[in-house]
Amino acid sequence: SVYLHAGHSHNNSDWSHTKDIQMSRTPEGFEAELPIESSQLLSVAFKDSAGHWDNNTWKNYNFEVHKREEVR
Repeated sequence: SVYLHAGHSHNNSDWSHTKDIQMSRTPEGFEAELPIESSQLLSVAFKDSAGHWDNNTWKNYNFEVHKREEVR
């Protein structure tokens, strides 16, 4: 099994609201749905059931979160 480990942070450290979500294997690769609960930096890493991590050489994978504005 592969898991998405995700949390929000200000600077890629001191993660808060962390979640481990089991990913599904699809023809395109592994997928997971992640609810976005904060506008802080979203940081993710991946781990498998054997305890191996992919954390981008300790830098994690980081994404800026932007609030989407409604289009009328």
